[in-house]
Amino acid sequence: MYGTTRHVAEAVARGLGGLETVKVVSVSAAFDSRYAGPSILTGRASRGIANHLRASGFTMLAPAESFVVRGKDILLLPGEQLRAEAWGRNLAEQLGAVP
Repeated sequence: MYGTTRHVAEAVARGLGGLETVKVVSVSAAFDSRYAGPSILTGRASRGIANHLRASGFTMLAPAESFVVRGKDILLLPGEQLRAEAWGRNLAEQLGAVP
């Protein structure tokens, strides 16, 4: 809706860079972007997405993750893109794509 999830997806893709080809496409994934605060107030789509993926037969490589945004312009907090890249590297390691 605001583009932050795409920014996170692109950062995760950079973290997955050990794979031969990484392409960001608009599909469900087990992460989201949301405001800081208790998930009961802010929502946390990543949990529902992860549950849906598991119910569809997928095995999760990592727990669902939220990346935090702020302000009326819905911008990722400083450091969140780097954290998304690290999360992507962890996924690549789980896949055996990174030594």
